[in-house]
Amino acid sequence: MGALAFAVELLGSLPGLIAGGIEVVGLIEKGNGKLKTFADEKRDPTPAEWDELNAEIAAKRKELHGA
Repeated sequence: MGALAFAVELLGSLPGLIAGGIEVVGLIEKGNGKLKTFADEKRDPTPAEWDELNAEIAAKRKELHGA
C-alpha cells in the first residue's frame, strides 16, 4: 500500500481520538515526517513503517478506551 493509504489511515484515526480528548500532536507530526520522507525518497512505506503506524494508532486507541 502506498503513501496515500498511509495518510488516509493516519487521518482516519484522528477524529475519534480527538473527540475522546487524546493528545494527537505527536502522532500527526511523526506521520507528517514519514509522509515527507516517502515523498523525498519517492517510495512507499515499508511493512515495518506500516507496523509502526498501526502500533501507534492502537496505543492511542487503548489510551482512549482506558481513559
